Amino acid sequence: MNFEEDTLSTESVYLMPSPWTQLYIASFPSPTTYELSARGRIFDGLFERANDHFDRDEFDESERLCHLLLDYPDLGDYHKAGCHRILSLGEDNFLWHAQQAVELYENLFTVRPGGSYSGKVPPTQAELDAQQTLLNLAKKCLAQASKDHNDLQVDYKFQHHAFEQTHWRKPTREELIVAHHLRHNKQQVDFVVTFEDRYVECLQPSMEDGDDEDGDDEDEGSQNAVNDEDDDKLDSDGGDPLPELNYDFDLPTPEASSQSEPSSSQP
Repeated sequence: MNFEEDTLSTESVYLMPSPWTQLYIASFPSPTTYELSARGRIFDGLFERANDHFDRDEFDESERLCHLLLDYPDLGDYHKAGCHRILSLGEDNFLWHAQQAVELYENLFTVRPGGSYSGKVPPTQAELDAQQTLLNLAKKCLAQASKDHNDLQVDYKFQHHAFEQTHWRKPTREELIVAHHLRHNKQQVDFVVTFEDRYVECLQPSMEDGDDEDGDDEDEGSQNAVNDEDDDKLDSDGGDPLPELNYDFDLPTPEASSQSEPSSSQP
């Protein structure tokens, strides 16, 4: 049985916070008796985690969770479409994932073999509005994926032709993989260089402030040196010299031990 056709409570339906979540209700048998089953809540939790990781730029973990969800045969169309939409923003098979997301969102309320919508309950206007919002977003992803795919094809054909002109043969799969990684690494290096230049530029004002502080420290040091010279001059002019402390109490100097202590009875 599809997890979206299980029935639980009637109260939690009205606690759904947004039209994004309301898309779940399209597949349930009754507008007042449906809710996600325990298995459905697990799927929903995993999908929310995938979204959270994506929002934090943790793309590897987000894609891992999406692939994990897509491996379940009883996953609903809403979650399938969401996983494909996230994967369409990645690097592997992004055009196919974008096409799948658009197809699933378009047929979210269509009865078809393998689909999770039963057709027993017509969608509400809020559900249709949410579907249209998601569909528009998926179409934007598809347009960008198509553009990126075409750009990659043009670049691939150009490099493929250049390789044949140089080596008089077609590149092997291993050579194509190495070339892809080299290109990716070059982009990473270019980004690091650009970032370092920008980082130095941002640090420049604070470095200037540090130079000013160093100048103040030098002025303060010069003033301290002048004060020390004045103290030495005061000592040489007859002022009371500072006592020299002997920290070697256990081993007194011979001169100190041979001198007799002054008597307090002497005038």
